[in-house]
Amino acid sequence: MKLRCPDMPAIIATVNGLGATATPMAATEQYLAMQQGVVDGAEHTLSGFAAWNIQELSKELMLTNHAREVTFTLVSQACLDKLTAENQQILIDAINNAAVWANEQTNNEEENFARQFEEELGIEMVEVDDMAFREALAPVAEELSADDPDLYEAIQGLAGSDNN
Repeated sequence: MKLRCPDMPAIIATVNGLGATATPMAATEQYLAMQQGVVDGAEHTLSGFAAWNIQELSKELMLTNHAREVTFTLVSQACLDKLTAENQQILIDAINNAAVWANEQTNNEEENFARQFEEELGIEMVEVDDMAFREALAPVAEELSADDPDLYEAIQGLAGSDNN
């Protein structure tokens, strides 16, 4: 099975690690590529499918939960250093509150897309065995994390503590 994916080494390795053939291409090319049979499917979040209208070509969607839409805020240390300790805390609290809100919005949007795709378009939503995916991808994770295993462990700790 050939799956369209972005030209990103980690995603290419993940797709290939699951036994599919990663086919990197621009998102702008995927609809036509699926329509013409150049690829058999695409790798996206549900909102990604909706953004590119991929659901129009889909009969099934595998709910792998391998990727999430995320919003993050970056503030340089130089910028923070210009603030008082009190204002730094106000800013950090506001950023953390915004992150919680953004995650809730993302979760709601993904749930709404899943419901819409299934109920309105008749797309079968297939839940996958997360543990089987994790086991199949263990060698890929090991290879991708080899440069910074401490960072990988820290990320896994965060993922284990809150999958939202």
